[in-house]
Amino acid sequence: ATVAFVIQDPFGIRPAVFELAPGQSTTVEVVFFPSFPEVSQQTYTIVCDNCQVNDVTVTGLGQLIALELLFVTGGESKPEPREVTDVTAQHLIRFDPQNPHTTEEKILVIRNSTYIELPFYWQIIKPNLKPLIPEETADIMKLKYNRDTEAAFSLNPEQGVLLPHADHEFILTYTPQELKNYHSVIQMVLRDIPESPCLVKEGMLQNIPDYKAEDVIALEIEVKGSTEPFHLLLEPYAIIIPGENFIGVNVRKTFKMWNNSKSLIKYTWEKIFPCDIIEVEPHTGVIDMNKCCEFELLITGSKPGCISRNLECKIEHCPEPVVLHVEAAFKGPLLHIDVPSLRLGLIKQGESVLRTFEIKNLCQLPAQWRMQESQVCLAERNEEVSPFTIQPSAGEIPPLGICSVSVQFTSLLCQRLQTVLELEVENGEGSHLPVFVEVQTPQACLISSHLVFTEIYAGVPAKATSKLFNQTLLPAKYLWGKLVGNQAAFCSTTVSPATGTLGPNEEKEFCIELSANIVGELKDLALSCSIEDMIEPLFLSISGEVKGLHVTHSVPCDSGVASDERQMLQNPCDLLLDFGSEVAFKDIVKRQLILTNHSGISAPFKLEAEYFTGYSLTPEQGICPVLLISQKCHDFLNFFSSSSSYLVKRRGPITKHAARRAQSEFAAALLSHGKGVAFHIQPSTGTLKAFQQLIIEITAYNNMWGEYRDDLVCEVGDLQPKLIPMQMTVKGCPIFLQMTGPQTEQPIIRFGTHVSGGSPVFRRVQLNNPTPFDIRLDWEIYNQEKDDKKLVDLLMFFGDPFPPKDTDENETAPIGSNSESEIVLKLDQTAIPCGSIYSASQTTDEPSDTNSKEKEIVTQEPTIQKIVSVLIRPHEGVPADDPYSITPRQIVVPGGGSISVCISFTPGVLPEAVPEVQCEGFVLGFMNLDDKV
Repeated sequence: ATVAFVIQDPFGIRPAVFELAPGQSTTVEVVFFPSFPEVSQQTYTIVCDNCQVNDVTVTGLGQLIALELLFVTGGESKPEPREVTDVTAQHLIRFDPQNPHTTEEKILVIRNSTYIELPFYWQIIKPNLKPLIPEETADIMKLKYNRDTEAAFSLNPEQGVLLPHADHEFILTYTPQELKNYHSVIQMVLRDIPESPCLVKEGMLQNIPDYKAEDVIALEIEVKGSTEPFHLLLEPYAIIIPGENFIGVNVRKTFKMWNNSKSLIKYTWEKIFPCDIIEVEPHTGVIDMNKCCEFELLITGSKPGCISRNLECKIEHCPEPVVLHVEAAFKGPLLHIDVPSLRLGLIKQGESVLRTFEIKNLCQLPAQWRMQESQVCLAERNEEVSPFTIQPSAGEIPPLGICSVSVQFTSLLCQRLQTVLELEVENGEGSHLPVFVEVQTPQACLISSHLVFTEIYAGVPAKATSKLFNQTLLPAKYLWGKLVGNQAAFCSTTVSPATGTLGPNEEKEFCIELSANIVGELKDLALSCSIEDMIEPLFLSISGEVKGLHVTHSVPCDSGVASDERQMLQNPCDLLLDFGSEVAFKDIVKRQLILTNHSGISAPFKLEAEYFTGYSLTPEQGICPVLLISQKCHDFLNFFSSSSSYLVKRRGPITKHAARRAQSEFAAALLSHGKGVAFHIQPSTGTLKAFQQLIIEITAYNNMWGEYRDDLVCEVGDLQPKLIPMQMTVKGCPIFLQMTGPQTEQPIIRFGTHVSGGSPVFRRVQLNNPTPFDIRLDWEIYNQEKDDKKLVDLLMFFGDPFPPKDTDENETAPIGSNSESEIVLKLDQTAIPCGSIYSASQTTDEPSDTNSKEKEIVTQEPTIQKIVSVLIRPHEGVPADDPYSITPRQIVVPGGGSISVCISFTPGVLPEAVPEVQCEGFVLGFMNLDDKV
């Protein structure tokens, strides 16, 4: 036999082929997989090898799972507008709000409409909520079912079998535990249900033995429940017993408590026993829902005063107790003194005075009393025995009775006495009797014996005020004396008024003017004041910090903003006037220095540069060691063209030209000392007023490249001079052509058009050197060729690339150097100990080739001369001596003078096929300083 199926939808029979021996039997399996809920019938034919044919008819009824929720206690609920519900739940059951730990049940009736027993079990899951946005839809295939472990719902029975075509009753219980809303989904899951018809069919067509059943969710019911706290109401919520009740009397008040909750409550009232007794009857019990209970409050006071308590009632399963606020007042015996105070008046020392008053009992209880002077007042006067004699000082007053009391005072000290006699009543409220008496002799005092001058400067008078007070009703004459103490010799005072009379209890203010000629703290200094009839004079201690001149220096970080908004350097030690590291030749740079006087002392000031001043120094003054000028091999560039045109700039207005000329003459006068740089300070002298902030402008002029450092010497008053470092690096080419003058554009010398093979054409060019130093120029000529694709040049030098030469162009030793080790060839930036390699493109007056070499005099320590140097620079042209040439190849342009060179153009012989050739080239002049600067 074979296990293959014979498929006739919706039936399948196997085995499709089988063999039977005589008397043998076999089992044929029929599989029914209905696709629709209907009656299906198919006929199968069995064909035997003996040509016998039998028909077998197979009939089956297909049904869908059909569960129906017939009944819910209280009916089903419908979602409210905008209410969030579960995506797949078919029904919604809503419980009424309940209190925590209460239970509500609903009966569910579910009908099995099929003729098949359906085993089931219930499960509770968390809801899959619908999207709030109408356009959004939830993907049912991606839903996840998570069990709700904190659900407040349960079902009974939890599992079983649904009988065919029968109704079944279930109990749904809601038991909340916390104050929150509960939302769950209960699912009836049917056990071992076949897969969907389409899947079953596909599976059977492929491999019917692999067909499996699984649990299916047949019914989903969404359940919601809410909780609310216990609602209890006290009537009234506070009991305030009016008036005052005598101590020891039991006071009763009734009140009610309503239970407006969803369930009954169990209550327990607390009791308060310390001192006062507060309790409620009945103490504990139960109140049904929507019912009330009447209580009685019992209060017994044990001492006079007010009682304000919160009496708590604890409710079972309720986190917060119910609080009843209780207030009551109790009193004891009440006594009254018939006078508000005792005013004994003004007496002399040693005299006595007597006064009498009455004490009345205003209540119907006997009162025990005692009177004495307040111990607090005695302690304030540092006395142990009271100067008052009271007769009688204690006793008992019958109900509504009267007692007469006399008080005698004996003056022992000169004083203004304000004291209190205390009346103490046992278990009652006491009272106080103020007493006023004045015992005087002439006496005055300083309101403050210490005078502090908060702002005082040496040599500047400072004013302060002090007060004298007449402590008696007698007039007192005063006289201010002299200063006493170790520092009195360095100070002087003036008091206004210096003498006079103080009236009774008069307080008078005096103006004291102090002048101190020392700097520092005033420690041992006092001013005396004599009072008539007083044995000892008064002394006013004087203290303060005498400040001297205090001036700070600051440099604004940004000179372009307003002075009051400048950001100052935080550390005075970091003060530096940096005029820049890229200052162009003959550019004028300005910087500012701010002098701030933090004291009230005016002082003269003077500022000047230590070395680079605006006037020449004599040889006897020496050379400033902070000068460091770099000897740099700058490139001086001239372009040549055989045929071209040039432009001439228009001159500006005469007024601008005159202003520039005046500025140039002023700069030349400042730089006439020949140092290359001059610092002009404005103002350089003057008076720095008290608390003044003065802005000093420092202008730097230059007529020579190099790195410059100097100190700005600031002298203010008698303060130690302040040295502020200044630094500036000047870059640029000072050499210019006489015919073009100083300009930023590249000078061009044009030779015009000439016949091939003609005679040489000469042009004499005068070079001007406006600097005070001699500058040596070494010339190199380059031709610019078309289609030159070379990018960089690799140059190798042995020794000095431009050594000094004599008239026969033989190399000579450098002039002005003590040793050859002082001149070091710098070809790369890392080898430069100070400064950078400055290219000719960074200059302002004369542009040059971007390739540059630099020589620098290093005076700190000797270095070893390099023998071989390698330089890589951008390719600009091809070195050549034809058709352009220059003589002499090495010249020295004197400082402040000029020199001429001759440039020639020799027309070459052109081939017959070439009618004309345009010759373009340029000459580079490499600048050096031979003399040590």
